[in-house]
Amino acid sequence: HKHTQTHTEKKQTYTHRLSHTQFPSHDKTKGINSHTTGVDSRTDSRERNNTIAKEVGIEGEIEFVAEEISSFPEQKVDITLALHACDTASDDALAWAIRSKSEIILVAPCCHHDIQRQIKSVKRAPDSWSITTRHGILRERIGDILTDSIRAQILRILGYETDVIEFIDSEHTPKNLMIRAIYKGGQASQSDFAELDAMIESWQVQPRLMTLLAEAISSRRSNALS
Repeated sequence: HKHTQTHTEKKQTYTHRLSHTQFPSHDKTKGINSHTTGVDSRTDSRERNNTIAKEVGIEGEIEFVAEEISSFPEQKVDITLALHACDTASDDALAWAIRSKSEIILVAPCCHHDIQRQIKSVKRAPDSWSITTRHGILRERIGDILTDSIRAQILRILGYETDVIEFIDSEHTPKNLMIRAIYKGGQASQSDFAELDAMIESWQVQPRLMTLLAEAISSRRSNALS
């Protein structure tokens, strides 16, 4: 099995570094050969993580590279995990995973500035929402919900069984939401697209993931309409 992880968060703890080693060590006890690749844009992260892997004796099963996930070569993987990739970097990770035909995708998003900025510039919020969007902190939280709802729906449309869960207690991190997707190959329905289109149109936003996966989404739309 092959796993890929991506981190772009600036501040990470040593515990996060060690978490990279859990996949191969766990698989080994079950007699499964696996390889994990950690992708991080920071060179210092690559050096530190590779050093830790060598210290615990698993350098042959896990490696870390310094590269943006958006430019990392696509390759067939079983599991993709993105932990707190900032803003649209989570979209880049999702798009990479889908193009790489990842069977399982686990993404814990971080900040959601892209959609937050877009709804801030909307002249008129959807009916009944204007009393919420006039408050900055509430508008930001709406941006969070919109972003991850759209991401989950796109995954659903592209054949993934998708849910959004709390993966860790909030006392550890307030960014404790995870999008969990398992590829089942299901066909998208017209109502799936109608729901997605209605949300995007009502909020007048342009989701990054829609742009990255425009061709795949268009193909699925054509199939749903035929």
